[in-house]
Amino acid sequence: MRRDIEYDQEAKEDLRALSADQRGRVRSSVDGQLVDQADIRTTNRKPTRRGALGSWELRRPPLRIFYDFDERTVTVRAILVKERNRYYRRGREVELDEPSE
Repeated sequence: MRRDIEYDQEAKEDLRALSADQRGRVRSSVDGQLVDQADIRTTNRKPTRRGALGSWELRRPPLRIFYDFDERTVTVRAILVKERNRYYRRGREVELDEPSE
């Protein structure tokens, strides 16, 4: 099932803070993997317990793309950069409550 892709305002700001290369990687990952398969668990795409950011996480090292979806739409909620065991959003370190499953 094909879904439309939306970026909420926070994710749009996250995207603007990334380098051009990283923005391209986010867009190609989202367009390539989430339009048709947002709900299919893979090595790099899985449900997360970080509900405040999104119910699912797409990993594209060093990027983490958090999103939610319904039958028609995938909504990207947050885009973070991971370096070792730290996460950064718009250049600032952020604390995440729990690790992914």
